Amino acid sequence: KDDTSIAISEELAQRIFGNENPIGKQINYLDTMCVVRAVYQIPGNSSIAPNVVVNRLKDLMNPQNQHGLFSLKLLLKLKDHRLLRC
Repeated sequence: KDDTSIAISEELAQRIFGNENPIGKQINYLDTMCVVRAVYQIPGNSSIAPNVVVNRLKDLMNPQNQHGLFSLKLLLKLKDHRLLRC
């Protein structure tokens, strides 16, 4: 919802936080403290499996800040909002 929010994969959440609930906790991502707002899992096979999802458009628009990153737009439409594990 803002440039300090971050959604992380279930696998990354487990590696960083173990069995603790990561929602509301902070992590450092690209030299910015971000608040974990969601944890997600991509079920089944996918050619796209990011570890993090952020809204950092201003950084991606500046070539000096890209750090070898690529830009990817991902839109999700959920039939059942209970699938989100927040």
